[in-house]
Amino acid sequence: MQYPENDAFARIVVEQGFCTRAQIEQCLKIQSRTTEGLNLGQSLLREGFLTQAQCSRVNELLRKSRK
Repeated sequence: MQYPENDAFARIVVEQGFCTRAQIEQCLKIQSRTTEGLNLGQSLLREGFLTQAQCSRVNELLRKSRK
């Protein structure tokens, strides 16, 4: 299942060149099969596709885009 926050997060991650669309799709599939309740950023971190610094940068860009 996809959520709007995943869409915005995914768009920024790809635009910044931090992850590929395939890596995002892989994490979305994992999310749909588990009950952990991880968001996309947490899933990408856990799978090793994103670093903590990159995740923080994406969250910063998300906050700026919502202002």
